[in-house]
Amino acid sequence: DNMFFVFINNGEITQVNFHDKVFYDSKFQHLYSEWVKKQVDIEDENVELKFTGIFDDPYIDFDKIEHLSDDCREIFENTHNLYCNRCYVSKISNIDEMNAISIANQVREKVLFKVVKLVGLPVDEKISGNIHLSNGTFDKESNQNYKFRFDLNNFESDLIEY
Repeated sequence: DNMFFVFINNGEITQVNFHDKVFYDSKFQHLYSEWVKKQVDIEDENVELKFTGIFDDPYIDFDKIEHLSDDCREIFENTHNLYCNRCYVSKISNIDEMNAISIANQVREKVLFKVVKLVGLPVDEKISGNIHLSNGTFDKESNQNYKFRFDLNNFESDLIEY
C-alpha cells in the first residue's frame, strides 16, 4: 500500500527509497514478520517481530524475482539487510516481576536467536535487541509491560530491564 520508487538508468537501478518505506511501513513489517516466523517455525499470533536496517540500507534483489505471488515469498526471500531487533510478545497470562526475565530469556533463545540466524547480522557490530512482554497488547497503561535489552551478537549477554 505504501509504494516506494525505483529509478532505472540504462538498465541499472540508480536510486531507491525502499529503506524508508520498509522501516516505516507497518503492513510490510507485519507481512515480513509473518514470513520470517514461518521460516523458523513460530506459529504464535501473539509474537510480532520488528525489523530495521540501520547498518546497511535494506534492498530487494529485483533480478531474482520472477513471480509476484500472494504470499510475497520471492520478495521476502530476496530482501536483504533487514535485522530483527525487536520482538513483542503479548497476552502472556502469567507474567509478573518475578518471572518476566525468565520469560524474556525463553523468548530470546526460542525466537530471536533463531530469527537472527535466518536473517543474519554484521558480526563485528554491537547490536541491541529488545524484547517487549505484556499481559495485554501494549496499548493500555493498565497492562503489565516489560522491556529488556541485550546484545544480539552475543548469545551469552545478559538481559537488562529498562
